[in-house]
Amino acid sequence: ARRARTLARLCASARASAQASTTAAALKVSKSAFADDADADDDDDDDARDLREPMEVTLGTRDGTNVNRLARRVWRACVRADDDVVDATLGHGHDALALFRMREHAKASGAGGSSARVTMVYGFDIMDEALTSARGLFAREGVDEDRFTFVRECHSTMDGRVNNANADASGGERNAHVGVVCFNLGYLPSNDRDERAVRPRTSIDTTVVALQKALDMVRVGGVVTVVTYVKHDGGADEHAAVVDVLKSLSPKKFNCTTHAVVNRTGAPVLFAAIRIAK
Repeated sequence: ARRARTLARLCASARASAQASTTAAALKVSKSAFADDADADDDDDDDARDLREPMEVTLGTRDGTNVNRLARRVWRACVRADDDVVDATLGHGHDALALFRMREHAKASGAGGSSARVTMVYGFDIMDEALTSARGLFAREGVDEDRFTFVRECHSTMDGRVNNANADASGGERNAHVGVVCFNLGYLPSNDRDERAVRPRTSIDTTVVALQKALDMVRVGGVVTVVTYVKHDGGADEHAAVVDVLKSLSPKKFNCTTHAVVNRTGAPVLFAAIRIAK
């Protein structure tokens, strides 16, 4: 009986120790997932902050309404060293640059895939102003021109550009390296209200086509994110169309989630569709 009691105490001690080790490991992984990118340029406050703040800050009182910041956490969790990434609504290029930095961080840390593969950041926009702004941003950040492809085309044509490039790079295996595709719907940001009113906006027809193509091309473990703005002209209808596309996806192939601030009228909404099977 004494031996049995002693053995029971030893087993209980071992279980407690194992549980503590598991908890510590989980906490370490949780923290590292949102750790600072040591190579991030601190001159770009938003990008640097996005790479170092933990999730609880994003979801807390200070930035809980900023779905674009939360989208970046999702990208970072999914991006791999050998991924191509696609910004389907390029704008001024800030999201594309964030994706580039995350992928470079993944290469430096050996986070999946071959770091030797030449990867690409793709960006699509129909406005010359956007392309000029985004190219200027990448140039100021010292990104080589052969590391990104920004084209003045509707995002509904993305499959032609991205698929063909991946087919050439992977010996016929199309789409194998697309890890993230992001959409930030609406129009090119501007501080001028009158200018914003006349700028081209994303539309239901092309958004639905582009979203379906993005979902087709993203690899297993990759993600497609969409930020919708229901207060824009036509934004509510576009939001509903995005919901319809995502609801139609097989749960055997995709996990689709949403994040929205429910006590703020007309707040932007983030959708994330992670591919879990081919």
